[in-house]
Amino acid sequence: MRRLIVFISAVIIGFSSANAGVSLFRDLSGHGDSVSCADFSPNNNYLATSDLSGEIRIWDVNSGTVLVSIKHGAPVETVAFSPDSKYIATGARDNTVKLWEVIGGGLVKTFEDFKTPVFSVAFSPDGRLLAGGSDNKIIIWGVKEQKKFQEIGVSNTWARSVRFSPDGRRLAAACGNAVQLWKINYNDLISKLLQKGGVSFQSVRHLDQGGPIYTIAFSKDSQCVVSAGEGGEIKSWRVEDGYLKWTSGTHGGIIWSLSYSPDGKLIASGGKDSLVKLWDALDGKLINTIAGQEDEVFSVVFSPDGSMLAETTRDKNVKLWNIAFNLNKERLMRAAAIAAAAMMLVIFAFIGVRAYRKEKTKVKNWKP
Repeated sequence: MRRLIVFISAVIIGFSSANAGVSLFRDLSGHGDSVSCADFSPNNNYLATSDLSGEIRIWDVNSGTVLVSIKHGAPVETVAFSPDSKYIATGARDNTVKLWEVIGGGLVKTFEDFKTPVFSVAFSPDGRLLAGGSDNKIIIWGVKEQKKFQEIGVSNTWARSVRFSPDGRRLAAACGNAVQLWKINYNDLISKLLQKGGVSFQSVRHLDQGGPIYTIAFSKDSQCVVSAGEGGEIKSWRVEDGYLKWTSGTHGGIIWSLSYSPDGKLIASGGKDSLVKLWDALDGKLINTIAGQEDEVFSVVFSPDGSMLAETTRDKNVKLWNIAFNLNKERLMRAAAIAAAAMMLVIFAFIGVRAYRKEKTKVKNWKP
């Protein structure tokens, strides 16, 4: 009977883990310096990682093997895949953004328009534009044309994180203590006349975090943007009107990276406290904490199919986690109630059997 109770307990724990937990899928080792950034290819086949020695590695996600190793020539801060998975862009401390072929790792173009280190790069969803963020400005290039289309000034601050919304209508950047949002106007006549590619950017919103921001991320539906940085808190903003939806609990230090899950249900964060945390995107409640990292977590990113989470750390490590979350709370509560009831029945049955056996073994004195 005791074995049965142990077995049922194991089943309950296993069910909970399968619905609200993570498991390590693979360690990817080999980087010679702190791994600054990671990005999954949109086709879900590759993972690109960059480090502060200047190396970029492109991994086969399924086998964990290195397909290509690229040398940028300076410490690389950021890496991003193009929407067609054919190219990666890297931004580095040599003030350049470079465009590379995924197959073979050949250099396509070096953009030398910055005079300070580049901390963030991002492709537009249609692959037409490439944005880079540095000190005091953001630069937009045409990928096909391989030339600068636009320059956006961000006075007296760094553009630490630059992101296009998934619907392609907005550009956001972490600029000092605020998230700045621009509306993207395609086929703009004036821009065409000025030979800027027919794309202009109109400033529409300034979302004040209250402290330095280092990372932002858009929800899949482009309706929300989350931001975090030195305060150790995540803030979720409604894009349309700038309404602050929620503020998370503290992370225990600087948050370096945020990532939205593709289904929009989860937000992952990684930070200086050497932890990865998973939050409910609806209300900002903490769901789980992934511990065990020995140093700061510099980057977290969900795979396009939502099944995995990649993390990179200061101590040269890259880890892939299987994500098995199910945020259907009604289902979880119902399952927990059934499991608890089953456990109580087993316990009562066990007590009853013991009482019966004890009663049966008693020596009864009968009166003559």
